[in-house]
Amino acid sequence: MDAASPDSQEHTIETSRRSEVVVVGSANTDYVVYAHRLPRPGETVLGDGFERHAGGKGLNQAVAAAGIARTAFVGTIGDDAAGEELRSALRDVGVDTSHLRVGTAATGIAVVHVSADAENSITVIAGANDDVDGDQVFAALDALTPRVVVTQLETPLEVAVATARWAESRGARWMLNPSPIDRLTRAAPDHPLRALVTRADPLIVNAGEARAILDADDRMTAADAAVALSRTVASVVVTDGSRGCHAGTVAEMTAVAAERVAAVDTTGAGDAFAGVLAARLATGATLAAAAREASHAAALVVSASRGARR
Repeated sequence: MDAASPDSQEHTIETSRRSEVVVVGSANTDYVVYAHRLPRPGETVLGDGFERHAGGKGLNQAVAAAGIARTAFVGTIGDDAAGEELRSALRDVGVDTSHLRVGTAATGIAVVHVSADAENSITVIAGANDDVDGDQVFAALDALTPRVVVTQLETPLEVAVATARWAESRGARWMLNPSPIDRLTRAAPDHPLRALVTRADPLIVNAGEARAILDADDRMTAADAAVALSRTVASVVVTDGSRGCHAGTVAEMTAVAAERVAAVDTTGAGDAFAGVLAARLATGATLAAAAREASHAAALVVSASRGARR
């Protein structure tokens, strides 16, 4: 599992109590291949190892949040063994899966290549994740009434639109992690999500995603991108790998230094960051304080072997 939760903490699924965090998003089976370097186009390389485990940006974020706050997950899996494995993985760490629906397509998968220098490339086949829809989201959120609702873009864009509109109508905090970013940047100019992004609180992006949204080149720093985005959204967090992150609003921006660790694999670090950030915001932390703890969680992920994360 990409995002880790404390092994020593006992979790229980509390469907009768208000969920503090609801993550709406994707759940995949990850097939992870390790090699000395990533293959070039048309090239075959020999691998050093292989793992299969639960993943998906939504699932990872829910797992990370569940170590801190009562968390529920809303998504869709296939009617197959892989889907049941994902449901069990969520339940094992105390995530409420009462709104994890079984769809008509097979459970989603991701193929992850990881190099010796901790870089990765990922291909995702959405499968059942494309079956998540706005009606499912509204019904689930009405039942769960979270303080914070988080979504990404590995499900249809209407899902992000539904989470934003539900949060606005109920006075909840809406966090958007718009990854993969091309689903946002390639959306039609009049797509509802483009206007709704301004309500993200916060918008969580890495430096590259921030530049893509701003249509800026690689010379724009993460700090400058955070300031620019803060003029258009309720709040923003721009992560920049080993250089830390910038979190805040147009009125106040905080630079958070990254912890110095030896990177083993960066896969899932952003999801751990987002999940912990959501949980700490739901339990009353300021954005700056939540970002500091989220940075610590991401550092733990990049410095741990994949097997140690599960």
